[in-house]
Amino acid sequence: VMELEKKNEIEINEIKEKNREELHQIRETNNDKINKNLDMITAMKKERQELTMRDRHDRKALNELRTKNNEIVIPLKSKKEGLQQLEVDIIATKTQKQDLDALKRELASAQKELEKIEWDHEVLFQQLEELKKDRDEWKKKYRDSIYSRQQKTNFENLILERKLSKLSMDGETATAMIA
Repeated sequence: VMELEKKNEIEINEIKEKNREELHQIRETNNDKINKNLDMITAMKKERQELTMRDRHDRKALNELRTKNNEIVIPLKSKKEGLQQLEVDIIATKTQKQDLDALKRELASAQKELEKIEWDHEVLFQQLEELKKDRDEWKKKYRDSIYSRQQKTNFENLILERKLSKLSMDGETATAMIA
């Protein structure tokens, strides 16, 4: 029995020792895992802090960029509206220029027609002056002719009256001689 007890005690001690070693090994493994996990948690905390700081920095930079963007976008929008108005003005100006060019062509055509009419007017005016001159000359010739004819007729009437008077006197003398 003693031997058995000794044997049991040896076995128990061996099992205890084996269990102690296994327990020690499990603890070492768990300690390694815990240390690794703690190191990983520490690293993750640092990474989280870095990410938080980077996020803050990025948010601040984003806000600055938004502010700068607004400072650019608002004037840009205004400039675009101005540009659109200028484009509308360009179209209106081109239309006005085309209308002006058409009016210039019409004016040039009218100017040429006016010059032609003025030339024709001048020619007709000169012809009118010539005709007036001719008319005045013909009037003068007609008056001179009538005046000359009247003088000749008056002279002929005077001669005829004298002849008639002489004949009347001769007739009276002859009648007086006969009587």
